[in-house]
Amino acid sequence: MPVYHVLLHLQRRLPLGSFFRLLEDGGKALAPASKLLEVYAREQNREMLRDFYYSDDRRVESAVLSLEESTSMMVVFSIVAIDILLTLGLLGSKLENHCC
Repeated sequence: MPVYHVLLHLQRRLPLGSFFRLLEDGGKALAPASKLLEVYAREQNREMLRDFYYSDDRRVESAVLSLEESTSMMVVFSIVAIDILLTLGLLGSKLENHCC
C-alpha cells in the first residue's frame, strides 16, 4: 500500500507530464508502479489514464479505452431510450404486437 500513497503524492505534486515521464523513464524498476497507476486510473480517473496512454504513445491501449467508453455510453443511452419508450407506452405495444 505505501507504493500507492507515494504514487498519488507524486501525481499531486508534479506536473502530469513530469509524473508520467518519471514512470516511463523508470523502466523495469518502476513497471509495477506504472501498472498500479493504470489500475487506479481505470477505476478512478479515466482522463488521467487517457493522458498516460497518450504520453507513452500507447495507441492500442488508447483505442481500447475509447471503445470501452463508447460502448458504456451506448448502453446508458439505450437504457434511457428504453425507459422513455416504456414511459410513453410506445415500447409495450410494440413488444405485444411483435410477441403475439
